[in-house]
Amino acid sequence: MLTEGQVVDGHVVLSELGDGGFARVYRVRRQADGVQVALKVLLPEHLQKEAIRLRFVDEARLQQTLKHPNLVEVFGIVALPGIAGILMELLEGQSLAAFVESDGPIEDPAALRAIALPVLDGLQFAHDRQVVHRDIKPENIFLTRTQTGETVPRILDFGIAKIRGELRAPSRKGKSTLVNDLMGTPGYMSPEQMRSATAVDQRTDIFSMGATLLEVATGQDPFAGDSNMDVMVAVMSGRFTIPDALSRRDPKLAAAIARALQPERDDRFASCREFAAALRLDPPKPKPKPAPKPKPAPKPTPPPAPEERPSRRLGLEIHVGGQAAGRQEFDQDMVTIGKSRAAVLQIEDPTLVDLHAALQYDAGRWTLLDLGSDRGTRLNGVAINNSYVAPGDLIAIGGTTLRAHFGAESAPALAPPPMPVAPSAEAEAPDDIVWAHRPRRREPVTTRHVSGPLLILLILVAAVFLTLLWSGLGLGS
Repeated sequence: MLTEGQVVDGHVVLSELGDGGFARVYRVRRQADGVQVALKVLLPEHLQKEAIRLRFVDEARLQQTLKHPNLVEVFGIVALPGIAGILMELLEGQSLAAFVESDGPIEDPAALRAIALPVLDGLQFAHDRQVVHRDIKPENIFLTRTQTGETVPRILDFGIAKIRGELRAPSRKGKSTLVNDLMGTPGYMSPEQMRSATAVDQRTDIFSMGATLLEVATGQDPFAGDSNMDVMVAVMSGRFTIPDALSRRDPKLAAAIARALQPERDDRFASCREFAAALRLDPPKPKPKPAPKPKPAPKPTPPPAPEERPSRRLGLEIHVGGQAAGRQEFDQDMVTIGKSRAAVLQIEDPTLVDLHAALQYDAGRWTLLDLGSDRGTRLNGVAINNSYVAPGDLIAIGGTTLRAHFGAESAPALAPPPMPVAPSAEAEAPDDIVWAHRPRRREPVTTRHVSGPLLILLILVAAVFLTLLWSGLGLGS
């Protein structure tokens, strides 16, 4: 093919980076400005096929129109005698598959979403322009790092899947992109893509993304099998397992993956935007403002009893079509409900969808979630998207009614905490609380009076005293 130092369309070949089943990639330096880029060239055995060469160039032109931070950028096309190539961005880093193989599965919910949400955003950008990838898998998601240390995922090989259906050449990697006449990778292909590579829409990429996230979060192949036929049967029948550890660790991720991997595409998310919304973590709750200090009172009111919380142990009485169908007990944080075998509580009710609703236990409460079902979910007769559930509540999904109980036995519905009664503003008693108006006590005003006999005696004494005084002075003669 190309040799070191060879000049191709104004680019100097520096080294070979790798090859696949239909193309080889080189590191090259642009002579005009010295910038290093990647050059992917079609292998000689495929170059001789005119139809394939023209499709290769056409798909490269399509990639040039997709400018998004999470898609690899294509700069130009090389169409020379004996060479058909694509000039694209040179990425430094490793694939998501290589990262999981070396570092293990990504169990941290925030770290996993730092990769999943940008990839879904890039796919939505392409889907809005009527472009479907058809080969989303960990090998085609490349992790790069910015100068600030931030990890940025980039989607590789956009638009190439249409060409691979004509190449019939197996990949040199462990996971082949082609299986006989199939276009894609078993274990990541949707059932409809296995039936026809052309009769697909954006929901085939949603299926592939669900399989990718399940593998990245657990380190296990989502549809394992001894042969490609075993894998295809598992995909077609929707036979996959979400470990209980993942459901407990990240119930939102487990529920989103279960919906994305539904064999019927109408039961999946309608778009990558909807998939991303189901994945996003709830924003942290604001810290409550400190309560104002109570005014000093002679005798404080005792605090209300702490609010009771539902038990994590969940019991559901099941009534289908008005007939009792038994009761089931659960002791886990997420209980998905539907008619699919993927649901934790599988109910034989034709009015349900495969994954209709879910009950999630978090922070001491059970929450009822509607998983986007057509007929909706009702709690005590009211349609809801998500709502807290109390003991004895009635949950209606399709033609099925469930009554919720917490703990080993039925518990009464939660009562609101008692409201404290404030003392009257008129209260003044130092040793008790006054609950009604009481008039203020006044001290009696005391007046001292001189009795009549005492007054007469005083007058007589005064008269005698004046008589003696008068005689002594000789004033009487």
